Amino acid sequence: MQVAETFRNVINLCYNLQYQQAQQMIIALYQQINYLILNNPLINLIYQDLQQSLKYYNTIQQFKLFQVFQ
Repeated sequence: MQVAETFRNVINLCYNLQYQQAQQMIIALYQQINYLILNNPLINLIYQDLQQSLKYYNTIQQFKLFQVFQ
């Protein structure tokens, strides 16, 4: 899989202290992941579900924090 190979390359570049190239590979990795999310209906649904779950989790955490300060 292309994403996994790019990720391995990023790790190797960081290990070899080649941060400039690693940064460019991270941008490419981000673009590949975005492409997968946008162009695969199942992954897109999972991504949207995770986004909703994160919003729900953040709301609960804010409510708990609010209760602590009352």
